[in-house]
Amino acid sequence: MQNLYRAGGGVPLCVSGVTSGRGSRVLSRLPLPTILETIIALAALLLAAPAGVAQQEPSGAISGIVQTDDGRPLKDAMVFIAFRPSRVGEPAVAYSATISTDVNGEFKASAVPDGKYAVCVGYPRGKWIDTCSWGPEPTTVVVNGQAVAFPLVRLKPGADLHVHIDDPAGKLAAAEGTEPGAGLMVVAKLPTGFSLPIPKTAIDRSGADHHLTVPTDTDLVLVAYSPTYVIQDGNGKPADRSTGYVQTIRIPAGAQQHTETIRVR
Repeated sequence: MQNLYRAGGGVPLCVSGVTSGRGSRVLSRLPLPTILETIIALAALLLAAPAGVAQQEPSGAISGIVQTDDGRPLKDAMVFIAFRPSRVGEPAVAYSATISTDVNGEFKASAVPDGKYAVCVGYPRGKWIDTCSWGPEPTTVVVNGQAVAFPLVRLKPGADLHVHIDDPAGKLAAAEGTEPGAGLMVVAKLPTGFSLPIPKTAIDRSGADHHLTVPTDTDLVLVAYSPTYVIQDGNGKPADRSTGYVQTIRIPAGAQQHTETIRVR
């Protein structure tokens, strides 16, 4: 074996003497860098093959139908799907999806990895009670990349819980965004202890308004608490400073709205 050089280049060529079938010597003249690059490329392909199999796109799917309580398809309901570990120490799956139902109330999530998933359904324009805010999360499991048909979802109608904060001195508006810690917490609680904040939808110098769609025919506890303000009920009776304003309410089925008034001094 001898070293030759590319004309004008000075790059060594690998010249191997190989005997052909006719007894003559055949010279294989490949640049050394090309040989090394070829070996590295082949090794990379061999190493990547198993990884390519492991990284195939998941083939699982979750589909279902959302209806109103009287069986009508509900268009534009929002379906949120998120991974939930089924045991302590289970590796998390980075998968979640938000899907809007079509005109037939149908939804489908594709390319879902194997695992357990919460499937929460709500409606962005009021009236309907979402399936996860007022109770345990409904879940389903995808196994071996199979498609899962989620049980029929029928959303129940709720009522608008309107909490009006009477603030004639304008303390809330004056402190809004200027006084750290000067706030008012307003929440609705189920007897089970599960609670949701009641979002503030408006505020001015005379008070504020909070709205939340809540279940009907259900005992709820309305709580308003502030470390800063004196809270009174609608009749002017002061609330306990340690617990805040606490009022049990039950909105009858079919009611569209229930209003509670709380005063701040």
